[in-house]
Amino acid sequence: MNKCFFLIPSLFCLGIGQFRLSAQTETSPPPPTLPLLQNASHYPSWDIDISQEAATPLGNQTNSLTPPYIKQIKVLKADKIRRELITWSNGQTSERWFYHNLFLFNQPGVPDIYIVNPGNLAPGQAAFNPDYSLGDFAELSWISTRNYVGIQNFHQHICYVFASKAPSSPNFFPPQVTEPPSPSSTSLTRAGYGTAQTNTPLRAWVDEKTKLPVALENGASLQSYTFYESSGASIELPNNFYQALSRYQNALAEPDKYKTMKP
Repeated sequence: MNKCFFLIPSLFCLGIGQFRLSAQTETSPPPPTLPLLQNASHYPSWDIDISQEAATPLGNQTNSLTPPYIKQIKVLKADKIRRELITWSNGQTSERWFYHNLFLFNQPGVPDIYIVNPGNLAPGQAAFNPDYSLGDFAELSWISTRNYVGIQNFHQHICYVFASKAPSSPNFFPPQVTEPPSPSSTSLTRAGYGTAQTNTPLRAWVDEKTKLPVALENGASLQSYTFYESSGASIELPNNFYQALSRYQNALAEPDKYKTMKP
């Protein structure tokens, strides 16, 4: 039987590598009108593809010990449910579910399901969980009229461009991403993870008409967004996630039987 773990910290970020943008001419029109960024209200699904120049994210090593990194995130959303299907560079997949007020996830190649209630986290722990209650694109919460730099034709979109340093924010995806940290570890810097690096350059392109993100560069990788009007997929919890959620709810209903599970 798969184990179900009820955790405190979780951390998730996007893959890394070196990627250089081609030079393009920018102009300086008047700033965009508010809101600067719209939710994907008319698009139930979208892809985030991570492009990178280097074959390995942590240097020039090419041996089999190089940790995997995220290549794509497929997002499917309906009301208070959001599924993220993650494809890693080694071909494995994992899932993250934001299910009403809970966060459920697994790791690539591991059957166990982990459950976090962000509402129970201390401020320092909550800093590693994106807050999608504020919008669909927590990783872009840093954009503002203060860091608007101009307009640019990018990926066949006329875009508003924003540039800044990485904020110390729970909604920032740190650039150093390799494999997920072991949930049993108390170290938040395990496996290449770390806190937001305030000197990391950020650059975002937002479509001038739709106000949806086109791309985000975090100093290590370029994340490109593609939106779909029809997902054609169900957004029901898979059976293994549903069973883990049931065990979690039963544990809350019967606290005398609840035990902290450790691998």
